Amino acid sequence: MDELIARLESYLNGSLTLDAFEQWFYDLAFDIEKRDCNGYMDLVHRIEGILAESSHGGWTNETLRAELSSLLEEYSEPVGVWEINEPYRPAVKSRSSGMLVGLAPVWR
Repeated sequence: MDELIARLESYLNGSLTLDAFEQWFYDLAFDIEKRDCNGYMDLVHRIEGILAESSHGGWTNETLRAELSSLLEEYSEPVGVWEINEPYRPAVKSRSSGMLVGLAPVWR
């Protein structure tokens, strides 16, 4: 699961394109039944749902990033807040990489 979180963080912080993330992710998701461990399958299915909704719902990149970022809140520790054209959301620090993930940090 650490690699999935790290790749998701890479997409969210802009160091990985959406196309590159999706290509890697769908290869992983293809045989997820063989890899399940400690909630891994649930996280993969949730990401699949978000990606499917975004591609069919005409979401903006910011909306997609916000939805994917919300998943990291469950797998990371809070360190501050950020603003994405909506009420404040917690920024997160990954347990696996220690990287901060968020958009437009607004520290208080």
